[in-house]
Order: sequence, then C-alpha cells, then structure tokens
Amino acid sequence: MLLTPLVVGVLPLYMNKIITELKNQERSLSWLSRKVGLHYQTVIRWKDSGVPRWHWDKIAKVLNKSKEELFSE
Repeated sequence: MLLTPLVVGVLPLYMNKIITELKNQERSLSWLSRKVGLHYQTVIRWKDSGVPRWHWDKIAKVLNKSKEELFSE
C-alpha cells in the first residue's frame, strides 16, 4: 500500500488524472469542489499534497469513474 502520492512533474499522479478527466468532461476544479462539498482552495491544495483517501469515493462518483481508474498507479 502506497502512503504518499507519486509525483509526476509537479502534481501528484492522482490529481493529474482528475484534472485530465475534468478537461475531458469540460468541467473545472470549481465545479468539482462544489460537487464534493469542499471549498475551492481545499481542492487546489491537493495539487501539492495529494487527494485524501476519504474523498476518493465521492470524487469517483461525481466524475462517473471507478476509483481504480482515478486512483491507481
């Protein structure tokens, strides 16, 4: 089990997948933050710190993707 996010470039790997999926769906991080019920700044901070596991289910559901698609290596 991986405890720290893998880093690709500057963004943790999972955030890259989330941003790519948002672009594919023509959505924004603001939209995602509203859908998961978090402040926009909280979601922006995930670019540096990674996405907390307790939000994975909700994010996957909102984006209509499986957790494996968004949060696997």
